[in-house]
Amino acid sequence: MSKQSEILLQSGTNEIEIFEFLMGTQCFGLNALKIKHVAKFQPEQVHPLPMMPSGMLGTIVERDEVIKIIDLRKVLNIQTKSNSKREIMILAEFNRQVLGFVVDEILGIQRVGWENVQSPNAILKTNTITGIAIVGDREISMLDLESIVLSIFGISADINQEKPIGFPPNFKILVADDSLMIRKKIKWFLEKIEARDVEIFENGALLFKRFEDLHANGVKVGLVMTDLEMPQVDGFACCKKIKSLDKNVPVLIFSSLINDQISRKCEEVGAELSLNKEEFSKLGQIIKGFFPDFEKRAA
Repeated sequence: MSKQSEILLQSGTNEIEIFEFLMGTQCFGLNALKIKHVAKFQPEQVHPLPMMPSGMLGTIVERDEVIKIIDLRKVLNIQTKSNSKREIMILAEFNRQVLGFVVDEILGIQRVGWENVQSPNAILKTNTITGIAIVGDREISMLDLESIVLSIFGISADINQEKPIGFPPNFKILVADDSLMIRKKIKWFLEKIEARDVEIFENGALLFKRFEDLHANGVKVGLVMTDLEMPQVDGFACCKKIKSLDKNVPVLIFSSLINDQISRKCEEVGAELSLNKEEFSKLGQIIKGFFPDFEKRAA
């Protein structure tokens, strides 16, 4: 198991290792668990394709796998450093796919508690930044790769066919995800299946505070859906906090990081199920599977 995996899988640490890099004069970061490989960018190895979306440079073949290459600087409209001679290609793996991202320079890895990652304020809310990590006397902007990729390649067509699933009365769903675009996508999806009582939050701290209030007032929650990577309180810590109040409420961890190792950790903190965000089309039937238990609890 990698060092990054070990840190993410440690129970209750509420920490993240940030892979820090430079674009222009700005510091940016990604969850180090997503980083598969880093190499010097060699433009001559990139194969351009016809009708490429803006920001995509083409593809490369890496270990018999065809990988799309995206210039993050172009996507984010960041001026490349004029003296940059060390362009780097970051191969990142999430939603069970590998993509390459070109940046100016690697700065290192920083380990911080999620409480030191602040949600963007109202002025800074964008589809590309999910949080600001405070490391010493500087700020690192945490990039939302999922939203960036969605903005380039669009939403897959397989979830457009969703139908209403007939929710029980008072089936409340609480959702937490730090990505503005993913929150919009989840909201759109839940409206498609006619979920009528949904509250969506930008981090686990806000979701848990709402759950705590509902629990104190005797209101039953049908389902909690939470991402893993979130400012303030991550998905593991959020799940543990919720289960400490009510072990019977189902928790679905919905994250781009889900693999066999992470799924086992989700079970360890009490989550009923974990689902990778690439599996959006399974979400409706999974939610429906929680209806019988809710009706028993609400009786």
